[in-house]
Amino acid sequence: MNDEDAFLKAIMADRYDPALKLIYADWLEERGDRRSEFLRLEVQLTRISEQDEQYQNIRKKLESFYPLVDPVWRQQISFPYDAILESYSPEYTINVVKQVRVATGMGLAEALIIIQDAQDAPAPIKERVSREEAQTIKETIEVDLGRGKQALIRLQLSGRR
Repeated sequence: MNDEDAFLKAIMADRYDPALKLIYADWLEERGDRRSEFLRLEVQLTRISEQDEQYQNIRKKLESFYPLVDPVWRQQISFPYDAILESYSPEYTINVVKQVRVATGMGLAEALIIIQDAQDAPAPIKERVSREEAQTIKETIEVDLGRGKQALIRLQLSGRR
């Protein structure tokens, strides 16, 4: 096993350890590998909220690396995320159900259960997915219908409530 394989094995054993990812980023940078910046940006995003004024700039910079970085490697090292339905406007229930189905491929019954659960408390739409997939779900469901967003979706690291 080479050094990089050892890093990947350790990261996959504890996907929530930002220190290990930053050490790996240093190792990559020493070798002139631009994936180091991808790792640092991903760790930065886990440390700030979506409301932070830097969040969108960091997210866009991270997303600019998606076509440059092997998707298999990205899946191995990325933090897993959950897309959580925080709330929705009751007048948009039917549209939110449709959008949940479009974003996830769920059946009607599954989507309705999530929507009903979200009436009482935030409900997970999809768990343990890449940040990229969670962001796509968020953008698909959080449609602005002219009078504000129909639903609010929060991205969070998997396993954290």
